[in-house]
Amino acid sequence: MKFGIGQAVTRREDDRLLTGAANTPTDLRFTNESHLVLLRAPHAHARILSIDTAAAQAAPDVLAIFTGAQLWPTACWRFRECRVEECGRQADERAPFFPLATDVVRFVGQPVVAVIAGTRSAAESAASEVMVDYEPLPADRIARCGAGARAPVLWPDSPGNVPPYRSLAMPPPATPPLAVPVMSPASTSTISAWRR
Repeated sequence: MKFGIGQAVTRREDDRLLTGAANTPTDLRFTNESHLVLLRAPHAHARILSIDTAAAQAAPDVLAIFTGAQLWPTACWRFRECRVEECGRQADERAPFFPLATDVVRFVGQPVVAVIAGTRSAAESAASEVMVDYEPLPADRIARCGAGARAPVLWPDSPGNVPPYRSLAMPPPATPPLAVPVMSPASTSTISAWRR
């Protein structure tokens, strides 16, 4: 059988990757190129009190620095809102989400400041000069606790800490699925397979 499940596939790219002969995106160079570095939040939940970009703006080769507060008035910089139609919530409840945090960070690693410079090293250096003052807020480290009644609220306008998502209705299959039991030493599970 050609291209069967579980069949070994011969790798042809290893030699050039291991010997450094392969090209990667960092090898590409363009005229007037610029590099973006995102300064990310170190807190799971914190209020942004202030952002000082003065030292970063004065760094050499810096082209632009953006914060969430600068991008917020521009509607095109706002991610599309998903209507919440599940979990017993109203259909018009929405949680706004922006490319850069505006007032509160809601997860570790959330982008807070974008630094654009002529070289990657210049962008990284300037990003290290940005000073962000945070006020840590209560946070849950376990996901299932974050949806509990006493969990800290991440989105005041959308209580419950359940992220918005879309419900896509699929038409029922013409033939019901055939349940195929699969046994393993550790656990028992069931896999659904479609009849053909």
